[in-house]
Amino acid sequence: MRLILTDRQNVDNACSKLRGTMLSLLNNGINPDTNNPLTLRTLYYSCVIPKALYGSELWSCLSNSDMLRLERSHRCCVKFAHSYRQSTDTDFCLCTFGSVPSLNIIEYRKLVFLGQLCRLPGKYLSKNCV
Repeated sequence: MRLILTDRQNVDNACSKLRGTMLSLLNNGINPDTNNPLTLRTLYYSCVIPKALYGSELWSCLSNSDMLRLERSHRCCVKFAHSYRQSTDTDFCLCTFGSVPSLNIIEYRKLVFLGQLCRLPGKYLSKNCV
């Protein structure tokens, strides 16, 4: 039997994976005080984001509270990567990390997925559905 998760459950999983993956990376030898911030940003966007937002291209109806939870987890990871206190201004943290809000990341992933579907050869069923 296949279990189908709701968008709320997907957001819960994504939030816990965002924080958990980032904290495990930083607690297992990658020190924010000794590493270059560009290295931390590269690790975040190549390891943490794909793991946490896997399948986000198919999330259809996210509520404002779901987006707020995702954004809080994203901000927490960015602040922890820079060794900033949680009370540090969020815009400053995102700007110095070179990051964008999590909603922009999800929308970008959706657009990339749509582009991949549009470039499929006509023999595939999913091409006929687009």
